[in-house]
Amino acid sequence: MKNIEPPKFEETSPEFEEAFRDGYGGCRRTCDCGRELFDIANSYDWEEGELENLTKLATEKPEEYVALEYSCSTLTVNGRTFVLGCPCNGARPYEDWINRHDRQLAAYLNKRSKLLEEEAKALKVAGVLAET
Repeated sequence: MKNIEPPKFEETSPEFEEAFRDGYGGCRRTCDCGRELFDIANSYDWEEGELENLTKLATEKPEEYVALEYSCSTLTVNGRTFVLGCPCNGARPYEDWINRHDRQLAAYLNKRSKLLEEEAKALKVAGVLAET
């Protein structure tokens, strides 16, 4: 049976972001694509002139600097760290790949889970079989 083609999004879905979010947020982050993103809406302990300089750079070089109105959060996929809200949407191809292979991934994860369960049952802890 052919997989159903997922809907096309420019940004990653909230479900994908929740699964891969690093749990870190802050005033400034660099995306894997090289862009510098920064939060202009919240109060931080900026160095003198830092926020003003970043805001100026975002106006002069919008392809390199991006002002956000929320904390800069990151997600890491395949060893690459992307900033949520970055125009590159660099994590999107990974979500698309997962969606295109959802049935295969589910089958793999189910088989892998059974193998791990069998390994756990075979372990002995202080002379007693581990119970699951």
